[in-house]
Parts: sequence; structure tokens; C-alpha cells
Amino acid sequence: MKKLVLLASCLLVLSGQLAVAAVADPPIVMVRILEKVGSVHLIIERGTDKPEVMEFESGVTDDRAASVNRSYYDVLTKLYQSGYILQGTIAGAPTANITVSTLIFVKPSRP
Repeated sequence: MKKLVLLASCLLVLSGQLAVAAVADPPIVMVRILEKVGSVHLIIERGTDKPEVMEFESGVTDDRAASVNRSYYDVLTKLYQSGYILQGTIAGAPTANITVSTLIFVKPSRP
């Protein structure tokens, strides 16, 4: 009888821990990209402190395009190295002066 009560108690505790793990939200990082004529702004929101804002020059010349591409690469590499994966994108409606896109990254929970 004691063994049955002990087994039931262990199963109850384990099921409670699984439910808590299933309810916990994974960490999310939002990256908003504002592409304007001549510049790109990245706003990185982690939900903890102030958003990180980065700005770089853009353009149609090879040098500027390569520079912007390298900046995107650096930001995305840091997120991937931190364990985040791209979960989805939100495309904004482009206007004559600006294009807005949002990238949603999540850090998967470990089993």
C-alpha cells in the first residue's frame, strides 16, 4: 500500500512539472526592419530592457549593398548563436519612402 501511495505521489508531481513546462512561453525576440532611402534601421526587442536600435547606410552601389548585407549577417548570426530560430515574418505594406518588415525569433524549449 505504501508503494502504491509513493508511486501515485511521484506521478502526480511529474505530471504537474510537465504541465508547467508546457505552459511556459519560449523566449521571443522581435526584429523590426525599417528600410528607407539611404538607410536601414533595425529595432531588436527582447522584452527586457530598451530595444536595441541599429542604423546603417544603404544604397544601390555594390559597396553599400555589401555593407548592409554584412550588417544583417552579423545580427542574424548573433541570434542563431544564442539559440534562436526564425519562427515567422510579418511583411508590412511598402510605401513610397519606407518598407517595414518584422522577423520573429524564438528560442525552443529543451525537453
